[in-house]
Amino acid sequence: MPFEEVATTWVGLSASEQYLVRIVLEEDRTGTGGYTFLNEEPRTFRISSWSYDAGRIEIEPVPPAGPPSWVSSMQGSILGLTMHLEASGDDWKINFVLRREAELEQRWNLLKHQMESKETR
Repeated sequence: MPFEEVATTWVGLSASEQYLVRIVLEEDRTGTGGYTFLNEEPRTFRISSWSYDAGRIEIEPVPPAGPPSWVSSMQGSILGLTMHLEASGDDWKINFVLRREAELEQRWNLLKHQMESKETR
């Protein structure tokens, strides 16, 4: 995937499906992110830098203010249209699978529209 297609908004879930995450990667190699854990309040963070080369991605976030969180350096890969990311600490690891938000939203809306039109028949 070319750099220009990586510099977009990504959404996804952790492997445990307990975290919902959204990451906005800007073309200037900065960005923003946010997540929710189960039904807790969303938390946001800045991305100070990110790099992408030959399918490998690295993201350097600034942990959010307040209580400790999982937000730390993330590494991963982009295979096809899917980004796989991992964040880890001394005794923990979280894996995420993300998709480009615009494409996911388009597919979701198409499915929703199709189902709603079938309900009205």
